[in-house]
Amino acid sequence: MSTVSLTVHHGTKEIGGNCIEVKAPCGERLVLDVGRPLDASPDATGLLPTTLDRAAAAHVLISHPHQDHWGLLDEVPAHWTIHCGTAAEKLIRLTAKLTGKAVERDFVPWASGKPCHIGPFTVTPLLTDHSAFDAHMLLIEVAGKRILYSGDFRRHGRKAKLVERLMASPPSGVDVLCMEGTNLGSTKPTISETDLEADFVRLFRETPGRVFVSWPAQNIDRTVTLYR
Repeated sequence: MSTVSLTVHHGTKEIGGNCIEVKAPCGERLVLDVGRPLDASPDATGLLPTTLDRAAAAHVLISHPHQDHWGLLDEVPAHWTIHCGTAAEKLIRLTAKLTGKAVERDFVPWASGKPCHIGPFTVTPLLTDHSAFDAHMLLIEVAGKRILYSGDFRRHGRKAKLVERLMASPPSGVDVLCMEGTNLGSTKPTISETDLEADFVRLFRETPGRVFVSWPAQNIDRTVTLYR
């Protein structure tokens, strides 16, 4: 093979369960996320796409700590390396313990904005705005090609400026944009954390006694909103 190839093994016709392979001309591979499909039953196994070659070595990059992006780590071959943000690793391990499935793997950490070299690949994680803490877009460079993988992102959270800054000055010379599209074509409304904070203030003032709120523990933005 003399060219870079990109294969989407899962996630083109559904939300979540992302699994995308990038192969260099030399044959080395990156796997962008190994997500558990959202519609899979809790006890379902053997969900890693069968089109993904497990015999050859690969490096797995986890964009953020939501299970629909890392939930199949227990099916990943032991000789594959796992890379993600330091805080994301902690959240993945904690979430796995809470669900009774400890992650017995070593992780290689990255730092936002700092290029890291993985075989022939240069990967630059870019911190982004998402309901999961420590979420990153990934700029991948190999064999003269540049691929930007957005992972999951939004523009209405407390870190929206990160996305706006990237949109105003995107990486140059990108050959392929591989983008999350949960709400593409949707007309459903969104609300910013700032507006939601104001709504909570009104609710607390209008409600006698206590107000009980349920929200995902990984959603640090929502925790800040409620604290404020």
